[in-house]
Amino acid sequence: MKNLNLIIFLIFLSGISNTAIAQLPGYVSSDSLVGWWPFKGNADDLSINANNGANNGAQLVNDRFGNEESAFDFITPNDHILVQTINQASFEGDFTISAWVNFRNFYIDYPHIISGMNNYFAFHGQGPTYYPNNEKVGFYTTSINAIHQGLIVSQDPLSVNTWHHIIINKYASEVKMYIDNEFSISNTHDNELLTNGEGLYFGNFFLLNSNIDGMVDDIGIWKRSLSQDEMSNLHYMPNTGIRKRPALESFHIRPNPAHDYFTISDFSGIPGSELSVAIFNTSGQVVLQQEIDRSNPVIRLTNIHSQGLYTVKITNKEGHSGFQKLLIQF
Repeated sequence: MKNLNLIIFLIFLSGISNTAIAQLPGYVSSDSLVGWWPFKGNADDLSINANNGANNGAQLVNDRFGNEESAFDFITPNDHILVQTINQASFEGDFTISAWVNFRNFYIDYPHIISGMNNYFAFHGQGPTYYPNNEKVGFYTTSINAIHQGLIVSQDPLSVNTWHHIIINKYASEVKMYIDNEFSISNTHDNELLTNGEGLYFGNFFLLNSNIDGMVDDIGIWKRSLSQDEMSNLHYMPNTGIRKRPALESFHIRPNPAHDYFTISDFSGIPGSELSVAIFNTSGQVVLQQEIDRSNPVIRLTNIHSQGLYTVKITNKEGHSGFQKLLIQF
């Protein structure tokens, strides 16, 4: 009889797990999934890990498709969702974080999307204290030696009262940020162990008083680096009505590493006659910006005085962009 009861109990547990897996949308990979929080009426995690969140003051609101009670709005300073069962171990090694966010404003200095207990990682907007780089989004992890690792800041400001899809993807010693399915910026990561912290906060800093003052939806965390296709699937999910913008064709930078200039080549397939180039440092600051002369696409670097890794962005009149890495050495 005891064996029969045990078998029934195991079947019951298996049924629960299979149900949780079945509830995941088809575009969400379950491979190494730490948690998936769609915020459909609650803060429950739909992965088999059951990393359910406890809501403290956040309000259920319509999501970006108009579905009722399908996103959370963090209005007051202490509003947050606490996932007590996740710690820093989920963010040591490779990982991916995906979230849809809608900032109402950037009046708060550190409007947090997600943060770890004891600040083992922070994923937040940049308010007035970051001027002139406010209204952007930053990310970093904190080592056991209290050193920020993999610090990245989005190249462009985010528009308010607009849903944006932001992905942080770490692979080996590199961290990348994608916004609305377009690469934004990357930086190196030291891969040191993170400071200990039991708990994960959605919509606020772990010490509170730094709420996002906006809405958050569809948070996903993976203990691996998602592929480009997997990340695109999270953005261009079925039946959303989102249309994919055409990307610019690839272009090349020569020489690379560069010293006092570089030439842009192989960009004949880029549509439009009006092109501009912008160069960003690893903090997301624009250090050079100018129009491109197609007949003589030489970019002088005389006004850049620090060597290191930079991101080169080419944009056409329609707003489509392409990116390449540039190493400047003196």
